[in-house]
Amino acid sequence: MPFAHLGEVVDEMAPIARAFHGTGHRVYLVGGVVRDLWLDLPLDPATDIDLTTDAVPVETKAIVGPIADAVWAQGERFGTIGFRIGGRAIEVTTHRSEAYTAESRKPHVAFATEIDTDLSRRDFTVNAMAIELPAGELVDPFSGVSDLVGGHLRTPLGAVTAFSDDPLRMLRAARFAARYDLAPADDVVQAMTEMADRLDIVAVERIRDELDKLLEVDDPGDAFLLLHATGLLRRVLPGVAAALDRDDQAPVRAVGQADPADDLARLAALAWWDTSDHRLAGVRAWSARMRLPNAVADSLGAIVVGAATVGDALAGVPASRRWAFRTGQQRQRALDLALRVDHDATHRLMVVLDHLAATEDLDDPGVPLDGSDVMELLGIGPGPRVGQALAHLRDLRFEHGPLSVSEARAALESLSMR
Repeated sequence: MPFAHLGEVVDEMAPIARAFHGTGHRVYLVGGVVRDLWLDLPLDPATDIDLTTDAVPVETKAIVGPIADAVWAQGERFGTIGFRIGGRAIEVTTHRSEAYTAESRKPHVAFATEIDTDLSRRDFTVNAMAIELPAGELVDPFSGVSDLVGGHLRTPLGAVTAFSDDPLRMLRAARFAARYDLAPADDVVQAMTEMADRLDIVAVERIRDELDKLLEVDDPGDAFLLLHATGLLRRVLPGVAAALDRDDQAPVRAVGQADPADDLARLAALAWWDTSDHRLAGVRAWSARMRLPNAVADSLGAIVVGAATVGDALAGVPASRRWAFRTGQQRQRALDLALRVDHDATHRLMVVLDHLAATEDLDDPGVPLDGSDVMELLGIGPGPRVGQALAHLRDLRFEHGPLSVSEARAALESLSMR
């Protein structure tokens, strides 16, 4: 039943609605929360809620201040005031329209006084719905519900207008088509094709965030194919686009086969196919282009390089141990990715690793002596010889397996006599 969970949300928002109405202003649930409520998706307690109002930001701050646990105004110049009540984060945005100028990466914002005006500037009709609070009445001037029922992806005022307002919406169109099984209208596809170069004015960080959301879709294959057909894919993922140009569906399959709940695994599959350089330098360059945090880049490097070096890891037991050490916490992800690239070699390596894991801890490639032990045993002070001695012990660990303290001491005594 559509809106089965609406009453719960209306009740939760009641104090906010009273606060706005008490000052003569109207307030509405808006955007994705309305769409998901219609689809009978319960509202997770951790989900942020978007509201829109005819109050301007300074008025919104005065209204929510007395009832909120915390208020933040970083988005005030764009009309948005954020606050928290209990465990829920809420953003209230003044009715607005926004558009990018020809060369700008940032939207110009103008406030409006009517909800229909605000909804007209939303990306798609399925997101251009609102619920007035506290009455709980649906506001749907662009037939968003009808489009959800019919499986259509349309824009409120035409695709050219929507994508001119914010070119990132062209990527979002592919995500929504795949996520909600919606067929893009002809003018949506045409505008995506003709306006693909407008994506160049959008900040890389926003494009990356949109791709992150796309990777959360259970089966993003149709989204990638739509982006490829319209020429958008080569602007954001040229390596993947080149593969699809050759009618090679491997990238689409590889990303789709990775667990949608494992964003790092899916990102690694994307990185593999979007760069031909699977060395660490190549993965770091790709990560830098995507503006990924250093920690994510490090993890991707371990996964992609690990998948690319499965064959090297079969050179012998020491090589297998070194491979296990280098992949570390990303070992399983590296193996999963490698299985999609080289089944035979990967299966052989998995057998070797299983055999080793039965007798040793592959997650502990350490040695039983530390720097202080080395200095005491060799009678030396701090310096490069300490590091060299520990590196020698690590090499022995990879060559022969775990070392006992007595074995490590004997190895260093032998080293000191050379």
